[in-house]
Amino acid sequence: MSLDWSIFTALLPVVAYFVNDWRVLTATATSPLILAMITWWWFPESARWLISNRKLKSAHFYLNKCAKINGREQFMADLKPGVLSETTVSNIETRKYSYLDLKKTPQMRRLTLLTGILWYICFIALNIGSI
Repeated sequence: MSLDWSIFTALLPVVAYFVNDWRVLTATATSPLILAMITWWWFPESARWLISNRKLKSAHFYLNKCAKINGREQFMADLKPGVLSETTVSNIETRKYSYLDLKKTPQMRRLTLLTGILWYICFIALNIGSI
């Protein structure tokens, strides 16, 4: 997904060169998103999300489908929906996260700081490019 964003962001000045009206440019740049929004309903949720929301039969179905595509059906022979229920985290409903969790461990502090710096650099680079 990030590669798509990078490529189309790089192509936007080329499109803007040929499309002079800003209203038409906005419509041209955002129209592919309509197709993306329509196709979201056909893509399945991840098995991890389905398991964490107690949708074990759906998770088992999609895991079986992935195993068939990858030629790993033997790994799914022993995996039943009941086994998936044992893998769920029991305290997931009681745990509330906050922004302070981003600073609890040294690794998370470092990751948070580096992500903020990179977002700032990208923001500056995009704004300098639009001047």
